Amino acid sequence: MAFLHLLAELRTPALNSLMSAVSFLGTPHFAIGIIAFFYLCISKKFSYGLIFSYCFSGIISQGLKLFFRVPRPWNLDTTFQPVGSAVSTAGGYSFPSVHSQSAASVYSALFIYYKKKPLRFVFILLAVLILFSRMYLGCHTPLDVGVGGLIGLSACLLFLPYWKNMDSSGRNDGVLIFFLAAFSMILLFLAVSFFGNGTVDYDNVKDSLSTSGLSIGFALALIWERRSLKFSVRGTLLQKTLRFLIAFAGALVILYAVKRIGGTSVPVTIIRYAFTGFWMLGITPAIALKTGLCFRETEA
Repeated sequence: MAFLHLLAELRTPALNSLMSAVSFLGTPHFAIGIIAFFYLCISKKFSYGLIFSYCFSGIISQGLKLFFRVPRPWNLDTTFQPVGSAVSTAGGYSFPSVHSQSAASVYSALFIYYKKKPLRFVFILLAVLILFSRMYLGCHTPLDVGVGGLIGLSACLLFLPYWKNMDSSGRNDGVLIFFLAAFSMILLFLAVSFFGNGTVDYDNVKDSLSTSGLSIGFALALIWERRSLKFSVRGTLLQKTLRFLIAFAGALVILYAVKRIGGTSVPVTIIRYAFTGFWMLGITPAIALKTGLCFRETEA
């Protein structure tokens, strides 16, 4: 906590705004947008590794949150004050930092994918700044950030061989997709059990529900894509832009419209995130194939 108190003395309104903007680049929603963009427009092969890196590290992080249930810094030390606008971005328990896990898993993957040194520098800088921003804003301790970042980086390095060696036959994907679905169900079972017996309340379990739901949706979409859709990311700039906009617009409708209609119950949270994942990686390419916004790999 001493380090967080030291950072708090350095705060200024301008720096608060800058760190808040940097922190947004590490949010799960921003990471999901990056995944969808690469999956639909750049490289499915790379995206598979990115998806597994992000989802597995997210599942592990959320599981640790449920088990350790570490309070936020301002609850650990009542004399400490976070940046007020950042409190809304700090739902659930503190350890480990999901922003840090998300940033490390995604931006380290981008670092590996791109070979140009200026781009690599940008991705490393973004990851470091995001981790720092969570401490500066007062949302996490150095331990939270360090463990979250380590989980994300480890997952990225673990799945690096997967996307480099993946072929188009589908032979290499079945086991990982199975384990993604299985780990998602384990996290979902833990979250529902802890909520059901009163160990955690909805505010502290909703991120685990959304992570498991999203990962289940991703797994189902990947099975459909690899066995049936087999779309190509090739296309004109307009086609690629429209694919991403369909995914983005549909996700917004599902996440926010369904929430307004169905509320914030446990089943609704699971369903809307599962459908969001399935929409972005499954239904969107299916729509693109039907409307000529992309073609199958054999036709491209």
